[in-house]
This record gives sequence, structure tokens and C-alpha cells, in this order.
Amino acid sequence: MSHILLSTKIAAPAPRPELVPRPHLLARLERALQHRLSLVSAPAGFGKTTLLSAWAASLDPIDTPLAWISLDEGDNDPARFLAYLVAALDKLLVSSGGDILQDSPAVPPSLGENFLAHLLNAFNEIGQPSPAFVLILDDYHLITAEPLHTALAFLIDHLPPNLHLVIASRTDPPLPLARLRARGQLLELRQADLRFTPEEAGLFFSQVMHLSLSPEETAALAARTEGWAAGLQLAAISLQDHPDRESFIAAFTGSHPFILDYLLEEVLQRQPAHIQQFLLSTAILDQLSAPLCDHLLANESPTGAQPILQYLECANLFLAPLDDQRQWYRYHHLFADFLDAHLQQTDPERRLKLHREAAVWYERQGMFEEAIEHALQASDFHYAANLMARTAEATIKRSELTILLGWFQRLPESVLQEHASLCFYYAWVLLLFGYPFEEARARLEQSERPAGRLPGQADVLRAFVAVFQNDVLTAAELANRALRDLPAEASFLRSVAVWVRAVSLAWDGDIRQSIPALEAAAQYSLQAGNIMIAVAAVAHQAEMLTYLGELRQAHDLYQRALRMAVDSQGRNLPVAGIPLIGLGELYREWGQLAQAEEALLKGLELTKQWGQIGSLDGYIALALTCQARGDEARARQAIAEARQIAEMFDLSTFDDRLVDLHAALLGILQGDLSLAIAWQARAELNPQALQAALRDRSQTGILTNSLLLEFEYLVWIRLLVEEGRNAFALQMLDMLQPRVTSQARQTGPLKIHLLRCLALHGLGQVEAALDELRTALTLGEAQGHVRAFLDMGPVVISLLHELQPRGPQSAYITRLLSADAPLQPLSTPSRQPLFEALSQRELEVLRLLAAGLSNQQIAAQLVVAPSTVKTHINHLYRKLDVSSRTQATARARQLGLLP
Repeated sequence: MSHILLSTKIAAPAPRPELVPRPHLLARLERALQHRLSLVSAPAGFGKTTLLSAWAASLDPIDTPLAWISLDEGDNDPARFLAYLVAALDKLLVSSGGDILQDSPAVPPSLGENFLAHLLNAFNEIGQPSPAFVLILDDYHLITAEPLHTALAFLIDHLPPNLHLVIASRTDPPLPLARLRARGQLLELRQADLRFTPEEAGLFFSQVMHLSLSPEETAALAARTEGWAAGLQLAAISLQDHPDRESFIAAFTGSHPFILDYLLEEVLQRQPAHIQQFLLSTAILDQLSAPLCDHLLANESPTGAQPILQYLECANLFLAPLDDQRQWYRYHHLFADFLDAHLQQTDPERRLKLHREAAVWYERQGMFEEAIEHALQASDFHYAANLMARTAEATIKRSELTILLGWFQRLPESVLQEHASLCFYYAWVLLLFGYPFEEARARLEQSERPAGRLPGQADVLRAFVAVFQNDVLTAAELANRALRDLPAEASFLRSVAVWVRAVSLAWDGDIRQSIPALEAAAQYSLQAGNIMIAVAAVAHQAEMLTYLGELRQAHDLYQRALRMAVDSQGRNLPVAGIPLIGLGELYREWGQLAQAEEALLKGLELTKQWGQIGSLDGYIALALTCQARGDEARARQAIAEARQIAEMFDLSTFDDRLVDLHAALLGILQGDLSLAIAWQARAELNPQALQAALRDRSQTGILTNSLLLEFEYLVWIRLLVEEGRNAFALQMLDMLQPRVTSQARQTGPLKIHLLRCLALHGLGQVEAALDELRTALTLGEAQGHVRAFLDMGPVVISLLHELQPRGPQSAYITRLLSADAPLQPLSTPSRQPLFEALSQRELEVLRLLAAGLSNQQIAAQLVVAPSTVKTHINHLYRKLDVSSRTQATARARQLGLLP
């Protein structure tokens, strides 16, 4: 029986008139002519046919004749498949004057090897030079007949050099792909390659769908759809007439009606019943493993979950592996949303039960964070609270307080009040995140009910609060009382009390003696497994050494604290933000501004995960760093962030004074004296107040207030010099100098001598000014001070030039002057060409890297191994001539590679 052939099935679809250009993918397809087989394999809606039709239209029909077969279920009939195959191949040979059937009687009813050999010989017999013939088989996933797979494998194995096969499929076909891959005869384009980048998504919305979206809106949709072309199109269709674009984008998930309809019809309903059951039963999981899936399915599947997971991956059913061993997987975000929404709609009770069972499985594995999340999703709040009580202390020890806060806020109040220990930890978290003190106090009182009271527990938290209030005497008293009352096994709380006692000693003015006390607190905390307090104790030692002017030793201690602040996988814990901010301050002082900014930004990112109060110093240091780089706008923005944090905390006025002081200093550095003048008036700084402060030993005995007061007067004296009131400035320095120089530290005296240099120069006493500068150089050289000199402005820099040719400090002066020219602000574009262009994949990695994603998150986004991401980042660093993420981002912005 002869088949009537549809001409549309053997014609390449016309490319869409409005198409997002994807030259990097077309360039990849050009390499198809160097391979026997090219496979374009990705789930539904990733633009396989669109890409191949665009490529087909780009080919020269004389140099590269192309034939196309659009397959459907009916083509599983071998005779029909062969009829279309012959028609397509015969169409290819027309331009070469060939005829497949000229030496064969007719198309046989089956795919025998003799006839297949005849087809191939027709191409072999074409004289040279021969065109490069291309045959595209689209929608090959619809072919299920084993004889057709066998016949195609025979064709591939014996393809002549001038014939190239391209297959587009939603699943990997049962062909000898591994053998072809090993021989270098296979070109592959997969889901990760076909994903739209944010830039391509922007072009799609503007040029194809005629929507005007902001870069932020485009990036949000690109991230939510993970570059899935069909998802972007469905979102665009919905947006065209939507009255509230912002809320739609925020809520766009796989439960959107268009997404539901598409995935239900195109994906779920096309699967066998047992696969549908598996997909819906595992829809509640963020990550899938075979043992977990077996537990949820209660061993309903006779083969177990592992073969199904392998099938789903092979079938491109929106499943991506999360490790090289294929032990953990995840669904595409929209697909997971769709499955979960479908399960909620069809069987909400089963959904809750599945979450409960997932929580049980994770608890048995000791994975409490995941167990708690599923218990909360199951609305089993008592189970979740019991799990929280078992892990809250360990979570605090790791400084992962953001996680705790999220859990507490999802528990009903009635359940919280039944767990006194949770109320205690909740109070702690509220304090560190800047919630009103009364909220924390209320939770603390709830924790003190007789049923939940632990002797000394409340005193630890109150001592912690007293530290932040700078009430060191009360803090020490409460800490000592807690250590007396707490049982020996309460090692976590005892370690906090030991740390509070050491900090109180430091802040009471005895800096030298506080260092061994802080070291003892660090060692005790390490033994108790309290990484958060151990890191804080070591970082505080570094802070004390910085006050003493011993910057190099401080640097070593900050590095030690940073090495301690890691989890079992070697990733930075949130408390690593403390030493990173400390290092950033040191790098700034040493003039290593790019390194300083990198440390500060990373430190701020981490610090926000364990308590906003820790961000205050980071934003102040960032403001001064940006100012040193010449970026005044970013400096003002950073100090504004610091002010918001200070206003958030109502424990003391210390933070407000600290921010006001640095805002005034920033105004002086930027030439806006009005800010500093207004600050001086509010702070009531004057000679009488200074004399009173110097007489008040209770005030000067407390390190924090003492140093803050000292710094306030040093900034006011700097303001006096800038106003030209140099004689008055010298009088104030004479009053302050004995107090500063009596404390056996270098930083304060260094600033005193530099300010005297400025004031004397302003009075025309140049030689005296040079003498003060020489003394300052002697103090500054040992620890490598840079910004202390350069921040004094052009007068000191000109005097350094005068001193440079003479004296033993010329090498140090040369180093200072070489750091004088501020770097360009990061926001200033400088389009210098790269010696070697970035690949498309490297650009994708760069964008994700600039967005702050970790290597693991980038790997999951791109569906590649973390080692591959690391390789791409190394290539980026080499091509951009940088050595860090921050430098790469800055360099890319200068080159216009990032907005």
C-alpha cells in the first residue's frame, strides 16, 4: 500500500518573523557539519524547533542542502516512516542530479538493511566537491517503535561524510549516544544551552511580545522561568492585559492558569499512569533522592524510585541532577510549582500527608532544617516546634539566625507559648535583628515560666543585652551570676556568659588583660561547639589589637576567626561576616581599597543573616572605603544604611553617636563642612565639655565611650583646622594629647601628630609641621598605615612630597604617595577591549556571579557540575585580569558587560 505524503511534513518550518537572535547557538549548530549526529534534546517549550528552523533558513541551499521531517505518532509505522525518509533524502539529491530510486524497484514495506545501504550509497556516489547534506528529524520523542530505532542506528553508523543527521527530541533517543560521544561524532545542545539569558529574555519581551519591562522585571521573570521559552511566552501573554504588572511578576508561578494548562496537556497527561503518580507524589520536595522518594511512595513502585529518576532525567521531564553521582535531583521551578498546585487541587489531604512523611524521613537522617520545613508545610506545628526545640541551640551556635527567625514567625502563638525554650531563643533572635526591645523582653518573660525555667538562663540573655547597652558593670555581674547558677551541662549558655565577662573586661578599659580573657572564651566556646561565640571572641581580640595599633597581629587573628567560621562543607557561616568586616577595615587603612571593598561587601552579606546590628560597622567602613575610591555618592549611601540600622536598635545611644560622627567626617572629606558644623553643635563639643570629660574617670575608664569621645573630639579638631581656626585647634590638641598618649597605643597619637601637622601648616609654621609629620611617619610605618595620612588631604600629601627625597623614610613615603591617586568609582564605565572575548557560557556565569550566587547555586541554575562552574570562573578571572568576584564584577561593568 502506497502512502500519500504530506508535503508540509518534509518542509522546514518558516522561521518566525520576529525572532530573538541567538548567534551563539547558530554558531554551535554550524559545527553539526563536523559530526555524524547532532542532538537537540530538551523539555517541551524550550524552542528546539524554533532554533532549528532559524538555522535552516540561514544555510545556503546550494552549499548545504537541507531536508526536514516533522514526525508524529503515525510515523511509528515502518513503511510510512521509510516513505517520508526516502522522500526527504530524494529531495536532498535533486540539486546534485541524483535519484534514490533509479536503481531500485520501489520503496519496500520494511526497513531492511539492503535498502538502507542503497539510500546511503546514493550519497556516496556523488562526485566531488560534494555539498554538505543535512537531514533534520523533528519531534523524534514521538517515535517509539524499536525497529525504527534499530534502522536509524544503522544509518548513523554508516553515514557517508557528506550526510549529517540532526535530531530534535524531548527525550534522549535509544540510539548509541555514548559510543558516538566517545568517538567525537556527537554534537549536543541541551536544556542548559537553550535557556534564554536575561538579555535574550529582554529582547523577547520587547521585540517579539512588544512589552516594555524594566531590567529588574525581566530578570525576575527570567529567573523564575529559568530561561524556559514557553514560560516566558506564557508570562508575556498574561502580562499584555494585566492591570498590576508588579504583583503579577511577584506571584508568577507554575500555578498560573496558562502554565497549568500547558504542562498538564504537554507533559503530565502524556506520561504513563505510574510516572504521573510518581511526579505528583514527589511534587512537595525541593530535592529528590531515591531513598526519600521510596519513603514517600511507601514502596508502591515495584522497581523503586531510582529507575524512575533515571527515566525522568533521560526523558527531559524538567528534572536536573544536583551532583555528579546522580543521587540528588530537583525539578524545574515552574514544573515543581505546577505539580504542587495540581496536587493541592486534586488531593490536598495527600499533599499534607506527603509533607509529614518527608519531615519524618529527614528527621531520621538528622537533617532537621529540612524536616522542620516539611513539618511546617504539613501544618503539623507541634511536631515542627518539637523539632525546633531540638535544633535551635545548634542553629544559634552556627549563627544561622535568619533560619530561626523564619521558623518562629510561622508558628502559631498558642504553640510558641507551650515551648518555653523556644521563647528564650526567640527573644535572642529578636534582639539581634533589631526588633523593639519590648518584644524581646516579652518573649524572655514567657521563657521564665516555672515549667521551662533553667537557672541562670535569663541572666545570660540580660547580660548579652547589657553589653549592647554598653553597661559593662551590669553585664559582668549578670554573667558571673549566670556562671554560678547554670548547670555544668549547659555549655552553650555558659560559653556566652564567659564571652560576655571577657568583653566586659575589655570595655572597662583594660585592653591588654582582656586579650587572654577573650582567648579563654574562644577556647571554651570551641569546646562547647559554639562557633558563633568562638569566632566573635577571636574577632574581638583582633579589635582590641587594632585599638592598640597592632594592625598586623589583628590581621592574623581576623584570618584565624575566618577559618573557624565555616560549616562541615567548608562554606562561610553567617558569623564569618564579623572577621570579614574587620579585615575590610584593615585593608582600607593599608590602602588596599579593592580588597577592602570585597571583604566588606561579603561581610555585610553574611552579617545580615545573623543580626542586623553587626552590619553597622560594615556600612561605616564601606562608606570610608568608597570615599577613598572617589565614589562620594556610594559613600553617602553607605552611611545612610548605617543610620537606618542605628535607628532600628533602641538599646543605647552609642550607635547613633557613632553614625553621626562618621557622617560628619564624611562631610569634611567631601568638602561639605555644614554637616560637620551641625553635628558639632548637636554633640555639644567644646573646651569645657572636654575638660569635664578628662576629669571624669568613670567616663574615661570605659573603652567604648572613652574611644568614641576621643574620636569625636579628633573629628571636631579636624573641623576647626578646615575652618582655619588653627590656633584653637592646637589648644584642643594640647588638652587631649596627654590623655591619648598615656594609653600605650599608636593609633590615637598618630592622629594627634597628623592634626598638629595640619594646624601648624595652617599657621605658616612649615618646619614644625614637617617635624610632626616625621613623628607620624615613624608611628605609622611599623604597621603600614596609609589612609591615616591620605585622608588628611592635600596639605599632608604635599608635605610628603617635600620629605620624600630626604630622610630614612623615603621608601615608606613613596609607598604612601603611590596609593594617593583614588581609583575610579565602580560605576564609571571604561570600555577598554578585552584581549580575549568571553564565551556565551562565561557571560552567563558572570551575570550569576554578579548577582551574588554561590558556585553551588550557579551550578544548579545552569544544570552543570560545581567543578565546571569553577573552571568557567577561573577563565573569567584570567580574561578579565582579576582575582576575585568583586574585581570581576567591577571590571565587567567598566567594560559594559554588565549594567
